[in-house]
Amino acid sequence: MKKMLVRAAVLAIFTAGFTAAAGIAGAGTALACETSSQRSDQLAASLPQVGYDDTGPDVLGLQIALRFEGYALNGTGVYSDNTLSAVRDFQFKNGINPSGIVGSKTWHALVGKKSVSITGNGGIQVPGFGIQPGEVNEDKLNAL
Repeated sequence: MKKMLVRAAVLAIFTAGFTAAAGIAGAGTALACETSSQRSDQLAASLPQVGYDDTGPDVLGLQIALRFEGYALNGTGVYSDNTLSAVRDFQFKNGINPSGIVGSKTWHALVGKKSVSITGNGGIQVPGFGIQPGEVNEDKLNAL
C-alpha cells in the first residue's frame, strides 16, 4: 500500500511539476539539454505494467501524463477504451509496439524522458492520505 501511495504521489508531483514547468519560457530547450542522470528513468523503471480494465493510481497517473502529451483524457483511474486508444497512438508515435499494454518501454517514453525536477523523482514526501481515481477533493490534490 505504501508503495502505491509513493507512486501515486510521484505521479501527482509529476503532473503538478509539469504544469508549472510548461509555463516557463525556454523550458523545452532546457529539458532537452539535460543529461541522462537528470532524467526520470528510475521512476519509469519502478512503475508497474498496466493494461485494459486495470484501475487505480497508476492508471490515473498514466491518464494525466498522456493528457500532458496532448491526449484528451479525463483522470478517471479506469483503463478503458479512450485510454487504450491514447496509449496505442502514443506507442505508435514513439516506435513502440502499439499493444495498449503500458510496460517499461512505454513508461520510459512517457515519464523517463522528463526531468527529475518535473517528476519529483527522489526525496519526495509521502502524503498521509490516499487518492482515489476521480478524486475531487481539492485540498488533497493541492497538498501534493
